[in-house]
Amino acid sequence: MSFQFKPSDLADSTLVPVPSSPQKKEFELSSGWWMLPLLSSGALFWFWFVPTVAQNLS
Repeated sequence: MSFQFKPSDLADSTLVPVPSSPQKKEFELSSGWWMLPLLSSGALFWFWFVPTVAQNLS
């Protein structure tokens, strides 16, 4: 599973103007998507890191 993180995606999603509230709600949902790879990679790291360390310590 490979994911290429493009900073331009982050800039595009965070610099969108939000004049009215319906668009603002949509903007908040879309701007959160860039955190998904960070959270998933963090979870994968812990799922690998914790058992490995536990095996080494036991």
